[in-house]
Amino acid sequence: MKTLCKSIWALALCLCAGLSAAAQSDNVSPGKVGFTPMFVKTYAFLPRAAVDLMEQKLMQVAMRNGVASYSGRYVLTAKVAEEDTQATATAPVQYVKKLSVQFVAFDMETKAVVGETTVSVTGVDKTPERATMAALRRIQPKTAKMTSFIQNASKAIVDAFNRNLDNVLKKAEYLANHGQYDEALASLAAIPQSVDRYDDVLATAEKICTAKAEADGTNAGVVEEEMKSALAKEMTSDEQVTKLIEWEKWLDENK
Repeated sequence: MKTLCKSIWALALCLCAGLSAAAQSDNVSPGKVGFTPMFVKTYAFLPRAAVDLMEQKLMQVAMRNGVASYSGRYVLTAKVAEEDTQATATAPVQYVKKLSVQFVAFDMETKAVVGETTVSVTGVDKTPERATMAALRRIQPKTAKMTSFIQNASKAIVDAFNRNLDNVLKKAEYLANHGQYDEALASLAAIPQSVDRYDDVLATAEKICTAKAEADGTNAGVVEEEMKSALAKEMTSDEQVTKLIEWEKWLDENK
């Protein structure tokens, strides 16, 4: 049973839903925490093409640093600010656009920022819109600064779970004892495999798997589907965007 549950649990961890998990796969390197790239489209000064470009940049940052995930618990997002715009005295006129791009790693459940870094980029072109695009294209997804940002964000999450693992496991057991098996399993699915005592997580998951199977009158052979069902109750992309917008509003009000 232990070996079976471990294999099922490992599979379920890769199937956290939210963005069509059945058709997607994570790209999380060992020792790192998965982040879901997501850009909030609330910037009036950004042309539509720039919004699309930022979405691509976030995905590139996640993919090239080995943390791309579709689970939705941890989000990689960005805030774009316009620092300066100037028009040259040349003919034809050229526009110089300077942008500040703040990359943020965010825990959707606790509403905590677990990491952030800011890069400044400048673009020059014939129109302000094209200058904006030129600036955003200069964002490099894998630099020493960006890699350090991702590593520190992953470490912050792992360290937090290491400090509070006993409480997290007790909460999962409490939920299971009150028949909330899906919620208990989903809370365990959020724990990175790189925590110090991940075997304890697997042991707790095994116990809850068994209890759920017994409560449902089933057997270990159907636990996989039950766990998929539990994880499928993760936030939808629309819910994630709503929470991110709420977070940005809170951040602006509490500077």
